Amino acid sequence: MILALALVLQTTSDSLATRVRQLADSYLVAYFEQHPDEATLDGVANARHDKLPDNSPAALARWQQREDDWLAVLKRINPKRLAGPEWVAYGIMRDAIEASVGTRVCRFELWSVAHTGGGWLSTVTALAALQGVGTEDARRQVLTRWHAVPAYIATELANHREGLRRGYTAPRHNVEIALTG
Repeated sequence: MILALALVLQTTSDSLATRVRQLADSYLVAYFEQHPDEATLDGVANARHDKLPDNSPAALARWQQREDDWLAVLKRINPKRLAGPEWVAYGIMRDAIEASVGTRVCRFELWSVAHTGGGWLSTVTALAALQGVGTEDARRQVLTRWHAVPAYIATELANHREGLRRGYTAPRHNVEIALTG
């Protein structure tokens, strides 16, 4: 969905369209800063591939505040006044942010164990399979990212411990698959 947002943005002179474009651009840049693994997994060209997500409670709180701010701005825009790529960008961005806000209640960061499609184990293994190393710069980026793995896992484990303390756990079968798959 986020890549679709990047693909629909085009230059325009209309002030509302320009405002939507700037909002979408700021969201897209911030999204890949918050989720640098997804830039790699989605094959985003010209992105840095040397970081892992910061899933610490403080970083998550900052990100959620930014989402709330973007959503507040989006709610003040009448999408009926938009056309073309800005209308599509508005819809994609609003849908993505509302979905993220709507799933906060799940507290996924406290129990994210999965063998595919989420969780730190699948993220690290997918990055290992996909990250390019064909240039000197690419090799430097991958080494920088891999040096960050221990701290990334430590944060995830702290989140999981907090989840256990609060009564959040992944389904047993998911954990078994992740450990044996």
